Amino acid sequence: MFVPLVEFDQVTLAYQDRPILNRLSLSIPAQGLTLLLGPSGVGKTTLFKLITGQICPDQGDVRINGQSMTQASLKVVYQLRKQMGMLFQSAALLSELTVFENIGLPLKVHLKLTESTYQERVHQALDHVGLSDAGALYPRQLSGGMSKRAAFARAMILNPVLMLYDEPLSAQDPVTCQSLLKLMHAEKIRQGHAGIVISHQIQSLLPIVDHIVLLDRTGIVFEGTPEAASLSVQPLLRAFLSMENSGWLSDDDDFKLGER
Repeated sequence: MFVPLVEFDQVTLAYQDRPILNRLSLSIPAQGLTLLLGPSGVGKTTLFKLITGQICPDQGDVRINGQSMTQASLKVVYQLRKQMGMLFQSAALLSELTVFENIGLPLKVHLKLTESTYQERVHQALDHVGLSDAGALYPRQLSGGMSKRAAFARAMILNPVLMLYDEPLSAQDPVTCQSLLKLMHAEKIRQGHAGIVISHQIQSLLPIVDHIVLLDRTGIVFEGTPEAASLSVQPLLRAFLSMENSGWLSDDDDFKLGER
């Protein structure tokens, strides 16, 4: 049975009179990974901002576990955000904190733990992402792959029910990409949570995603399983699946067109 965790109900949004979303209705299942695809400027990152309550739609509603983000008080929005983890494209580690402190920050902010429990939770997270010897380092001392794994540990430290991945494989070498894919898949199985992934590394993600949504400027043009996507003749979907490495789908396109 399909149980939605995130629901967009007739959502309309414009930036400075430029339409981004027009009466979009979409449900994200409560388990599994959903891969969100679409050309530049169709609102992929905007969906993340709506889910986290950073912005509100002009019309329509966004619900998390049945709770309206649009009508919720700021206190409720903060409570709902505690159930979410976010892996940013840039890792977004705080430069003045060590890796250990970065990973443990959500625990310090949101939970009242004893020092021994706090230390144990962070050490477990470090071990889980293969950084058990890097806790005392600062972000400037990390490689790109290490930074991404540290950010992954921080995003998962509160055991969120929803993970948001913004270009998790961007600018990573093949070994790091495989490591991150294994972590994403393992967390999906271990926690049974939902995840939404924005990425142009489509072929790499297909083995671990459960649901694909393709947007264009008119709305949703494909929604289904990876198996259904492989059989679909939808032109834009075929273009995404076949032209991933052609340069037509640049990791920086959304930034250049102002979607972010």
